[in-house]
Amino acid sequence: MYVERGGSKEARDRIVQNFVGRQEAIEVENAGFAPMCIFAEATTTNGTHIIPFKRGAFTAIRTVTPTFFSIAGGVISPTYDVIDLMPLYLLLISSSYFRCAKINIMPDFTPTPWMLENHDDKGNEPWEIYAWCVRDSISKHSGIKILDEKLSLKDKKAFESLMNGYSDRVEVNG
Repeated sequence: MYVERGGSKEARDRIVQNFVGRQEAIEVENAGFAPMCIFAEATTTNGTHIIPFKRGAFTAIRTVTPTFFSIAGGVISPTYDVIDLMPLYLLLISSSYFRCAKINIMPDFTPTPWMLENHDDKGNEPWEIYAWCVRDSISKHSGIKILDEKLSLKDKKAFESLMNGYSDRVEVNG
């Protein structure tokens, strides 16, 4: 299933309910679906911080398998999504480093009532608490810091414009 960003709230809610139905079919009905891969942040980052997760993977309060990537080597990372594609390719090709990409698959993470009660200060909804716990676990296993500050798409686009030389200054969260 391919999901585009944006769209109406109703469309996003329908997509989340499809995820919920699939997670319940897998965990309760033992249906034979292939695993889903969801970027829980709903985007990618440069690997230095984990931003808050979106609700999609956590709404059903079902077991998830936390996974994170680590890329070692070089001073230019292929995850720099704020640089236009061609300059990024040129930088990657011109740097004479070997890179090692590693997928780290953690043990399944199943939410418990104790977890939801013990960490109830981390969110208003059960999915927010669950998402916080998974993100905290990934942070502890990976060493990647947590970034609680939310950046809007507008802020990200402004930073991208700065990094690509289209503007001389950027205002973030302003």
